[in-house]
Amino acid sequence: TTGEVVSGVVGKVFNQPKARAKELGSDICLMYIEIEKAEVVQDELIKGLDNKNPKIVVACIETLRKAL
Repeated sequence: TTGEVVSGVVGKVFNQPKARAKELGSDICLMYIEIEKAEVVQDELIKGLDNKNPKIVVACIETLRKAL
């Protein structure tokens, strides 16, 4: 379910205008990384970099930076 959840976060939550929603979405991704699902989360975030919406791309980059 990790791929489905992170894909939903990237597609729907990172597109929200509220900063708090993006922060919570990023926290969800980081929690999945903590429970040893880093590769799946990283793959989904990298797929988000190809999105046409610049807000989603920036949120994916910020989440990847936090994960490092």
